[in-house]
Amino acid sequence: MLDQERADRYYDYVENMEKAREKQDVDALDKNYKAAVKMDSSNAQAYYQYAAYYYDIGDYDGAIDFIHDRVPDDGDLNEDEYIAGIYDIYGQS
Repeated sequence: MLDQERADRYYDYVENMEKAREKQDVDALDKNYKAAVKMDSSNAQAYYQYAAYYYDIGDYDGAIDFIHDRVPDDGDLNEDEYIAGIYDIYGQS
């Protein structure tokens, strides 16, 4: 039960990050990112949301820097769809 509760909380953080991206609310994005990564640093979804924020606002150097500095190697991540999304953002930036 606890594992499901933790997973649900993680996905709530990621959903909040997506909403913050849409509103370009960097404070809410950062707060939820930190909580999500603290809870599960191996899940690529939070990293994707943050990299996508930089891409959405046209800060391509910021996206590249974020991916270089804060995203673990893909061998340490799960959620292949989001890993691919991170690489896509990197390639398009």
